[in-house]
Amino acid sequence: MRHALLVWLAAAHKCTALVLDPSFTTALKGGRVHREAGFAPARLVDDLRYDIDALAQIGRFGPAGSGPRAGGDTGMRSALFADPIDRPRDVGCFDAFAALWERLGMVREELMEGLDRQLIENVEVHYVRYPEGGYFQRHVDDYEANDG
Repeated sequence: MRHALLVWLAAAHKCTALVLDPSFTTALKGGRVHREAGFAPARLVDDLRYDIDALAQIGRFGPAGSGPRAGGDTGMRSALFADPIDRPRDVGCFDAFAALWERLGMVREELMEGLDRQLIENVEVHYVRYPEGGYFQRHVDDYEANDG
């Protein structure tokens, strides 16, 4: 009897998004932007801010460039950049970055399933700080023309 109930429950309930609201497919397939309210819980945001501040205190932020990896400043943005992976793990809150990384991986999987498309395998995450008046100009990434 218990097994039959579990089978019935499994058939009656279809699991949907783990992170994203199921409406993302309609928005994206319709050429619109999907904004996920509550994507990062407040605790995670607080821990990420702490992590970023800790890395800044030990001098892990440097000038951020955009465009070709080997090139100089393209004028696309005015910011400071830190790599949250290549860093001392005992500084800040590395677990917050790991939680964000896992969450982004889940989103990637949901996007592939919901849109029935393959996405590039690599996910790139950096911490970026913008000074007062800092900017990041509007652009479109071109992964086919970029080796990175």
